[in-house]
Amino acid sequence: MPSGGLLGILDGLTGTDILVVLVVGLIVLGPEKLPEISRSMGQWIAKARRIATNLQAEMNDVLADPAMQPIKEIGEFVAQPRKKITEFALAAEVEANEEANAATQAPITKVMVNNIAEANAIVQAEPATEVAAEPEPAAEPAPAREAEVDPESPADAHQAS
Repeated sequence: MPSGGLLGILDGLTGTDILVVLVVGLIVLGPEKLPEISRSMGQWIAKARRIATNLQAEMNDVLADPAMQPIKEIGEFVAQPRKKITEFALAAEVEANEEANAATQAPITKVMVNNIAEANAIVQAEPATEVAAEPEPAAEPAPAREAEVDPESPADAHQAS
């Protein structure tokens, strides 16, 4: 898509158009002056390119200044509003996720730090001592045997039945 101004005209030229311009220039200016004029036009075009390059470098230097960042963002927003809104939404989503992760991780980290600090305090406060052997458990009493029943005894006969 051609841009505006002189460059827009030059972008729209085809090979046939350039040939027509050269033939008309040859007829109007003559074969003696055509190379001289072409050379001076080339010098003017080179000079215009250098000026444009220097101007662009100066603009980039100005826009790179941190104080100009808000103005640069406004310019980008005006040029491409949909892209900038998408970027803002993604940045807000990332920030919200980071805050949510920090909020859930903070209590866990605090408990872990407290537990480590308490364990270190206990280790430093108590001198190392030998662990005493555990006493052996008392022997269990043998299960009581049932009294042997004498079938001849009248009391025992009553129990046996």
